[in-house]
Amino acid sequence: MLSLRDMLAMSSPMRLATIALLLARPGVSQTYTDCNPLQSSNCPPDAALGQSIGVDFANGRSDRFSPTGNPTYDSNGVSLSVAQQGDSPTLISDWYIMFGRVEITMKSAPGQGIVSSVVLQSNDLDEIDWEWVGTATQQVQSNYFGKGQTGSYNRAALHDAPDCQNTWHKYTIDWTSDEIVWQIDGTTVRALKAQDSLGPYPQTPMQVKFGIWAGGDPSNPQGTIDWAGGLTDYTAGPYSMLVDSISVTDYSTGSEYTWSDQSGAWTSIRSKGGDINGNIGADTIASGDAPAVTTAAAGSNVEPYSGTHASCSTCSSPGIGGWTSTFHSALSASSPAVSQVVSSSDLGYNTITPFNDPSSLATNPGEISTATSHSSSVGSSPSITNAASFMTQIQAAAVNADAVTTSSHGVVFLQTTDVGTLASGTAHNGGFPRTELLNVGDFVSTGSHPSSSASKHQSRFRRSAIVSTKMRASLVLSFWSASAAALWPIPSTFTSGDKALWIDRDVKINYRIAESVGELHLTQNVLTKADQEHESSYGNPSGNMSWSSQIVENAKERTIDTLFNKNFVPWKFHPRFSDFEPQLGDDSTYLKSITLQQNASDPTGIAKPTTGSVDESYTVDISTNGEVTITAGSSIGLSYGLTTFTQLFYKCSKGEGVYTTLAPVHIADSPMFPWRGLNIDTSRTFKPMQEMYAMIDSMAFNKMNRLHWHVTDAQAWPLEISSMPELADEGAYTSFQKYSAEDVKALQEYGALVGVEVVMEIDNPGHTSSIAFSHPDLIAAFNVQPDWNTYAAEPPSGTLKLNSTAVYDFLEKLFDDLLPRLKPLTSYFHLGGDEVNMNAYNLDNTVESNLSSVLQPLMQKYMDRNMDQIESAGFTPLVWEEMLLDWNLTLPENTIVQSWQSDEALAEIVSKGYRGLAGNYNYWYLDCGKGQWLNFYQGESSQQYWPYLDYCDPFKNWRLMYSYDPLNGIPENATHLVLGGETHIWSEQTDAVNLEYMVWPRACAAAEVLWSGAKDASGQNRSQTTAAPRLSEMRERLVARGVHADAIQMPFCVMNGTQCAL
Repeated sequence: MLSLRDMLAMSSPMRLATIALLLARPGVSQTYTDCNPLQSSNCPPDAALGQSIGVDFANGRSDRFSPTGNPTYDSNGVSLSVAQQGDSPTLISDWYIMFGRVEITMKSAPGQGIVSSVVLQSNDLDEIDWEWVGTATQQVQSNYFGKGQTGSYNRAALHDAPDCQNTWHKYTIDWTSDEIVWQIDGTTVRALKAQDSLGPYPQTPMQVKFGIWAGGDPSNPQGTIDWAGGLTDYTAGPYSMLVDSISVTDYSTGSEYTWSDQSGAWTSIRSKGGDINGNIGADTIASGDAPAVTTAAAGSNVEPYSGTHASCSTCSSPGIGGWTSTFHSALSASSPAVSQVVSSSDLGYNTITPFNDPSSLATNPGEISTATSHSSSVGSSPSITNAASFMTQIQAAAVNADAVTTSSHGVVFLQTTDVGTLASGTAHNGGFPRTELLNVGDFVSTGSHPSSSASKHQSRFRRSAIVSTKMRASLVLSFWSASAAALWPIPSTFTSGDKALWIDRDVKINYRIAESVGELHLTQNVLTKADQEHESSYGNPSGNMSWSSQIVENAKERTIDTLFNKNFVPWKFHPRFSDFEPQLGDDSTYLKSITLQQNASDPTGIAKPTTGSVDESYTVDISTNGEVTITAGSSIGLSYGLTTFTQLFYKCSKGEGVYTTLAPVHIADSPMFPWRGLNIDTSRTFKPMQEMYAMIDSMAFNKMNRLHWHVTDAQAWPLEISSMPELADEGAYTSFQKYSAEDVKALQEYGALVGVEVVMEIDNPGHTSSIAFSHPDLIAAFNVQPDWNTYAAEPPSGTLKLNSTAVYDFLEKLFDDLLPRLKPLTSYFHLGGDEVNMNAYNLDNTVESNLSSVLQPLMQKYMDRNMDQIESAGFTPLVWEEMLLDWNLTLPENTIVQSWQSDEALAEIVSKGYRGLAGNYNYWYLDCGKGQWLNFYQGESSQQYWPYLDYCDPFKNWRLMYSYDPLNGIPENATHLVLGGETHIWSEQTDAVNLEYMVWPRACAAAEVLWSGAKDASGQNRSQTTAAPRLSEMRERLVARGVHADAIQMPFCVMNGTQCAL
């Protein structure tokens, strides 16, 4: 099994072939416990096994396990069966183990929607398990989590278990304080070191439970049904899981286990009459049998899922049924099994279901139970050039209509018999032919739908997404007969038709750059054998595969993965029970080829571009006969073009088909701003590397191109510096919440491949209190209590001393170590400089003053030294606005100044001739509106701050973010100095569990503003009513990619358009 770091150490082709395995995203499901010792000090002790036992179920029932349901016993052991709805037989141990070994010999149950489970679970919701899905006859899944926190990535993995429903296999879990090992028939298939755990490591007393349940029961959430393989057919049962025997060893001893505190750590567990043994049993696992991993091996077809117990008010003990799969995984191209993504986007997540035979795939009844195919008719294409006359016709039809409703993408449904009034003689079969409208402003296109009634005709008018965002292109609007494209960000120019096209996995791709041509067949594996023979270094542009080639190859792979593995059925965006899908038949047209034409060689610094140095524009052209050409001036432009291309296609509900109904298509697109960023704080709460990769993926999908990594702050220093290891060793929260030099390089490389440059910030001189944990002599006013707010914006207080040669030496050593490692893959470095509290320098023995007249010259000297070192290392410096506007420093001319407090601040920055970044906290702070994270003492303090709103309340909903214009108040002759902006997620109350919910899809609103501009062709802010269905669709696409993106609107609204508007 390969870790992410292993993958990033591979040669480029191998790395690209395995990188899709990293993209699973589990979510947080409900868990259940009778009494959680972390929340109550009155929980009863756990009865301890304290020994080794063996149970042969062929001898009948054992008093070591309590049954639920009706297990039966015979010479084959115990049979646990699902025969009818409600069956969920389980055997639950009457005791707990505190580290130990469990070996169970069994056969899993067959059947669609049937799940067999072996679970170790604690009362504080630690869990380790095996899971078998009845449709997967050759595989078993391993999984774990701690403290009910299922929001980390890649916790689960799939393993080969040949003929597991008919062959006895022995499945083992060996669990110590250092490691969890999963074995099948004595062979280690997975080993997880405690320090590599994604989230809390399981470490408290566990019950042993095994049983069977119907994940496909129709009463379950759709996501659970999908994960379990589809609806359970009870008439084809009973379905039985057979257990021959089980042996259990408790590595600890005694009669009962209790919690001495509420830390949840294994060292807090006490044994009555015995000892807690953390690492006994480790010698049972041969050294080197399996690497320490947190993801699955290449080719193992990862299917992580977040299985946790359903809660209920009447449960007397945790039940094994009702587990919820809350994510979606990419397919491994080399997997022996075939997987198909089944959308369950209305629940906010997706799942995948493994099948050895693709033909056995069951459709998702929750999505398509009433859907039937729709074959659109296409008439002639007359031209309407008189917009006023056309509007008059629409108004006349509306007046005479029996009913007028509006659906997604601004689709207006007129139930009317007066089609002629509207069509002016162009009606065709109860609908309208495809019609082009020239120069009609920001109006709408129309669509046709064959009438299903002789007396009532339903005609569609779709609001167009065809807006010249740069006010430079004429508008061409079309009648569409199927789903209107909901592209995000909205392109500069977009025209389309209404012909259906299908795409297959083996569509041919040609990549042409300048005069050279490289041909590739796009299949599941994506990379050809010739490509795989390249042994170039990943991220080495001088290797056999240049950066340009790597970027394009990666974009191709992501495209096929998105189209076929991470797509969705767009039922939400059509009227209920409507026939919105094209009909697939022998005469259907498939895409014949995709040509990627790069018209110019990439600049030398394509992996570390400066603003404006890379041509990010692209065009996409799709003909009605299935020819696709994507043209760009750079590899990044081609990557963006392929991203937009994927948004034109949908998954068919009736199988594996992927289609568009918009041919012919022409898109010409380019960004409004060159800097389109997201700022992530990893100091206040640590973000695992997998979470950082996931954020880059979503950023790239939204055409954002700068990840601002606010890596250190007052609370923690998680960044390892090899020349000063004490910084992270003593300044990080824990030993396993640190970023190594290899992590930093890997993240930079990952971002460069998808066009996201990682820009690191070491905030200083303020926000540096965490340095005091290792270098207390460098920090003034460290953690002053209780009056910390006199010296800092938040605890702990502390700032680097301002006039200290020791501080200067420290920073020089720090940057001498860090900057050369960053330089190959970024052109920028952020020096911070925000919220420096002058009062702290009263306690600085090198200054002892808070007077600006004393401090300003010292701050100028301090920043000059930093700037000199940054620029000498070849970086363009960034600082927060305070250094320029509050401290009145003279900065190098090429400095980029980041504003955050007001539009007026940005206007002042550019008025001084500096380039600036927008990001007004009143609009683009994603963390605002959750209320105070501080606690308040009873009495005056509590009364003063009631009702405990945070400083930047209210919550910045996507509509507010979408309304923000970075150019507001900027003189026309200075707009070129606004490079773009960033939206920010500070982390006082945001960790890896809720990060995606907090960021997506609200950050998409900022992404469109930065790519397309805040204004439409008429100079007005873009309409939320037309943006909402497009953003809702982007949200569904993110969910299909495994992102825990928050919902935009309920289905009723996107099915019925402006009926959810005022």
